[in-house]
Amino acid sequence: MKLLKKLLTYLKESRAEVKKVNWPTQKEVLRKSAVVVLFSLAFAVVLGGFDLLFSRTIATLFSDDASAPVPDAEGLVPEHAPASEPIEVEIGGEGGNEPIEVAPEAEPSE
Repeated sequence: MKLLKKLLTYLKESRAEVKKVNWPTQKEVLRKSAVVVLFSLAFAVVLGGFDLLFSRTIATLFSDDASAPVPDAEGLVPEHAPASEPIEVEIGGEGGNEPIEVAPEAEPSE
């Protein structure tokens, strides 16, 4: 019974404290929420711009060919990109596999 009495006392005191709180009006809540949403959108646009700028800069700086295409905003290289030379790829680790030659896909003839 002592535990129940303490619980009831706690709940009564908590209710009294909640009544003392100065709650914001609906208008204040909506206005402040709109400010948060607008700042979040603006921040997302700024970060997206920096991401695009840096990704294109890095792609340009580290491309092997000066005429290599720069990825678009989605990170995709345009289809008219020049084909690269075949590369050798070793499959497996210590299995002694022979290197195989991997050629880029041939362009479809029109």
